[in-house]
Order: sequence, then structure tokens, then C-alpha cells
Amino acid sequence: PIAVADVVRYLVGVLDEPRAKGKVFEIGGPEVLQYVTMLRRVAAIKNRRLLILPVPLLSPGLSSRWLALVTDVDTQAGRSLVDSMTNEVVVRTDSIRSLVPLQTMGYDEAVRTALREHEELKDPTSTSQRTSAWLRRARSALELRLPMSIRHVVPIEHPEPASAVSRRRRVVAGVSLLGTGLLGLSLSTKPNSKEFYGLTAAVAATWISGGLLSGPLHLGWIQSRDQQLRRPIVTPVATGVGAFAFFYGCALVARSIPSLDQAIGKVLTFAEEGSSPMIVATTLANGLGEEVFFRGALYAAVDADRAVVVSTAVYTLATASTRNPALMLAAAVMGTLFSLQRRASGGLQAPVLTHLTWSTLMVRYLPPLFRRAHGDVS
Repeated sequence: PIAVADVVRYLVGVLDEPRAKGKVFEIGGPEVLQYVTMLRRVAAIKNRRLLILPVPLLSPGLSSRWLALVTDVDTQAGRSLVDSMTNEVVVRTDSIRSLVPLQTMGYDEAVRTALREHEELKDPTSTSQRTSAWLRRARSALELRLPMSIRHVVPIEHPEPASAVSRRRRVVAGVSLLGTGLLGLSLSTKPNSKEFYGLTAAVAATWISGGLLSGPLHLGWIQSRDQQLRRPIVTPVATGVGAFAFFYGCALVARSIPSLDQAIGKVLTFAEEGSSPMIVATTLANGLGEEVFFRGALYAAVDADRAVVVSTAVYTLATASTRNPALMLAAAVMGTLFSLQRRASGGLQAPVLTHLTWSTLMVRYLPPLFRRAHGDVS
């Protein structure tokens, strides 16, 4: 047996020891003890009598439930403990001592330390200690649920045969030209007109149908620090809110730059003069369509090592048909973010949720900002 504190010291010790790389080490305390001896010594330390009843069979399932009934050990932990009793866990080689020389804690000292910590958590008068312990557990649980860095790629691949990739590329080439043309026409129409809504709906339909016709698309996963794979929901939505906050700050600066102020104001005219429900609907439809096509079909049609750069570049060039520098700048910045999300998660769900969150907040809160800037507070 070995104290938990000594296990941690060993784990930390090998991190900075190059000779430990790729090797397996056995660790243990200074004494070799049977379980029954360990129980008796715990009883002696606690000044309690210990009754031991030998049984002819070892039933992990029954024993773990018994442990859960008479102790505060949960059933799963009890099952693991009972299962381990069938194996002799004695350290045969102490080679780790030459790399991490430390004096391990004796068994009795380790027991007293564990009991003291346990009693501190159970002591109803130690509110601050119990609160601190609860906060540590909550923080630890939260940290494990936090996602990996956006540079971390989920280890799931969706390989396609060469024929499927070739077909996808042909569809992407044709749809890119058609969608780009329609996008340019949509923003050259009169705001809140039938032509505007018709063309924006056509743009969204083009992106979505092109993405679906190109081949299979995938939702993707997000990997948290506990190595669990989950569908991305909270993280991409939070990313969309953060991206909006960044752009809102940039907009405050852009109001003082005449060229950008004019370009942004021209785009926001469509949101200002249009019907709010229709504007939100077209914004969501086009946001979904752009992700299905650019981070779905187009991304999958490009070699993996160039997919982020190429998909972002094509996305920005498509926006150039609007002849609006503000839209092109936003497309370059957000296109990079969406593509990195696509690479990290291996699918569309993360960039779609981020795009929809960001664009909805933009059409809702940017127009009033520029309206106030131009002195119109009606």
C-alpha cells in the first residue's frame, strides 16, 4: 500500500525526468501487507474492535454491494476494490527510486492522514473546510468537462474513395459560381423588397442543396479534457457570443473610420428597413446554408492539410461579389474561426451553432449602435 500523496509525488516527479519516458514503473509504500493486516492496523489506530468472518467464495458483485451498504464507498469503487483482491500487487522492482528518490510515508502515517482528511470533511462545524472541498470537487468536475483547445483534432475520420471526392469537387465548383452570383445580386436589390427576400432565399437554398448533393456530411464531436466525446452545443454557442462581443467592440472603432462606417451602414440598411422576423429568418437560413456548403462540402473536397486555408479563402472571395469591404473582412475573420472549428470537431454542428449565434446577435444589436452613431434615436 502507498499513500495517495506519495502517488502524486511520483507522478509529478517523472514529468521532468527524461529517463522515465516510455517506461513502466511499480510504486509502493515501505511495507508489504495483506489486506487483513491493513484492516487490523486501521482498527487499532481508530481504537475499534474488528470482527473478521472468512467466507468460502469471493463474489465481487455481492461484496461491492455490502461495502456500499456499510461504508461510504460507492458500489463501483467497491467492485473495483474487491476485484483487485484476486491479484497480488507487490512491488517487484523499485527502479523508480533511482529516478525519483523520495521517502514514502509509512502505512500507519498514511492511514492517519487519510482519516484526518476524512473527518475534516465530515465535521459539521468545519463549514469552510467542507465548502472548500466541495468547491475543489466542483472545479475539478468542471475542468474535466471543459473542451480541449481548438487546435486539438478529434480522432475521428471519415475517409472517402477518390470517385466520391471527385464528384464532390465538381458539385462544389458549380455551386460556388452560382451561389456567389446570387449573393452579389441579393445585396444589390432594394431592402425589404420581394426581390431581396427572394434572392436571399435562393442563395440559402443554393448553398444547402449544393452541400447535400455533394455527398455525406457529418455533425462532428467535441472532446473534453476527460477524453469523452460529446456533440458540440454549449462551447460553440459561447464562442458565437464571444465573437459577437469582439465584433461589437470593433464596430465601436469602425464608426470613426468613414469607409468602414459607410460599408457597415450599407449592410445594416437591409436589417433596419426590413421586417424583423424576415431578417432573422433569412439570416439564419443563409448562416446554415453557408456552413453546410463551405464547412461541409467545400471543406471535405479539399486536402485536409489545406482545408482551413482554402475554405476560408473561397468563402471570402464569394463575399467579394457584394463589393462590401466590411462583409469581406468579417468573412475572412469568421471563416477562419468556422474552419478551425470544423477541423477540430470533424463536422458541421460546431460552426453552424457558432455562426447562427453570432449572426443573430449581429443583426439584432449592431443596427441600433449605428443608428445612434448617426444621430437617429427615433
